[in-house]
Amino acid sequence: MEITPEHALYLVQSGMHPKIPLEDSGIQTPSAARILEGFRARFDKASDAGVWKRLSNAVLEPANRFDVKTRRQLKQEAIILGTLVLTSLGLTLYFNLNAIAR
Repeated sequence: MEITPEHALYLVQSGMHPKIPLEDSGIQTPSAARILEGFRARFDKASDAGVWKRLSNAVLEPANRFDVKTRRQLKQEAIILGTLVLTSLGLTLYFNLNAIAR
């Protein structure tokens, strides 16, 4: 017998489709423990991938869609902020060492 969409709709509408019990279908009902195991296995594979991607997007320019091989450049804001942080750390270290030496 050829199965056509019309025949399938007829079987569904008439209620003649065979009911398969859940136990016989081979589909396992997930429990909370199995779902938790799945989550842990998934997050163990890539625990910090999202953090690294967000950090790189915050510091680097967007990637070139037309030339995949080009490197991403640093954003101007990241360069300025990095310079200010390093300068403040350098000045703090200088004045603390200068105060200890006296």
